[in-house]
Amino acid sequence: MKNLRTSAICSLLFASAVFAKPDSKTIFPVKIDPAVVDDLPYRYNGVVLTQDARGSGFCAWNQRTFFTAAHVVYGELGWGTAPIWNPTANSTVLDPSREIQSRGYYRFNSYAEIVDAQGSPAAFGKDVVLAFAFKDLIPGPPADLNFTGGTDLRGSGSKLITGYPAIEAYTNTETDGYFMHQTGPFNIPFSPHSDGSLIALAVTTGPGNSGGPVWTKNAGKGWSVGGILVGGLPSETVVYTISRDLDALTRSVQPVLLKETPFPVHGVSFSNLFFPYTQSQTIPDGTENWSNFLVGVRGFGEGALITSVKLSLTIKTTHVGDLQVYLIGPGGYTALIHNEEGAGDNDLILRNMDLTASFVGIDPYGKWAVRVRDRLKGDIATLVSYRLEVAAGTSAVPVP
Repeated sequence: MKNLRTSAICSLLFASAVFAKPDSKTIFPVKIDPAVVDDLPYRYNGVVLTQDARGSGFCAWNQRTFFTAAHVVYGELGWGTAPIWNPTANSTVLDPSREIQSRGYYRFNSYAEIVDAQGSPAAFGKDVVLAFAFKDLIPGPPADLNFTGGTDLRGSGSKLITGYPAIEAYTNTETDGYFMHQTGPFNIPFSPHSDGSLIALAVTTGPGNSGGPVWTKNAGKGWSVGGILVGGLPSETVVYTISRDLDALTRSVQPVLLKETPFPVHGVSFSNLFFPYTQSQTIPDGTENWSNFLVGVRGFGEGALITSVKLSLTIKTTHVGDLQVYLIGPGGYTALIHNEEGAGDNDLILRNMDLTASFVGIDPYGKWAVRVRDRLKGDIATLVSYRLEVAAGTSAVPVP
């Protein structure tokens, strides 16, 4: 990992700034007291890393999901791979043992279209993604979303921004590591900006803070997320406002968290989809014939090409050395899974076997097959289940 990783779009937002020293009229980020990193609302925060970007994010809605800005994962090559989550970081270097690789993210279709056609500022109102994992991202419940955040951010109530700025916005110098900062609390009202986003003057953030939460505080309810930081300049901050539009993202993610099943929602696209095969099938014993177990891959956007393929598989047997197993993709692309290794060992169990090299850059649509044969008699083998995980985007970049 690079020490500083800032997305191309985020860099552009700050590139034209005239840097000056902050004055008393401007509220700017300061490091939090390390003693409160696990307190509310700081414990919901995390560093978000992609292949070429560094951003901020927060765990909300579900203990296994986090939000960040779309431009953290969308760069010059299009949509990037699923980002890494590192919770409540607050040190010079990140602890790799705490990193959680998300398994995909959902975003609004129109974001990329607006960026490509009009430039990033016009896309602030769609600048959000919801990423998910299959393990808890933080201990305890997630943050609350304030679905009237637009109203509260425009009001005079208390607001707070938290996150991990990578560059000091006034001096254009790198910060020393991954320390959580806060801007505020402040009472400055936000004003309408572009496509539903809001802007506040005299409030400063910095690159790397993108994707972090903008908190609103209601009497008796504490802090809830009213917006997501998506851009700014010194003395200028732009936020995506939390609204019921996010229901489209949460409805898409929910069936994946429950059953790992893809669920199309209008206006939403995805980085990774999961295709389970759950029909337990006995494999013919002692034959040269192949058995094919099929799933249909669908649901990606037009022109999408594969960026990642992973396979999880369970075959029950008392002699794995009898088995040959392949994964066959559209067009006859093939990956060898198992070739009679293991002699008399029990059961062939694979978890997230990375087969990207055999399929990267091809069209994902069509029938995929786990192809199996049991060449020696005497040991009955049963395919219990498998799960195919496919990531696809408009730019086929292999996952490292």
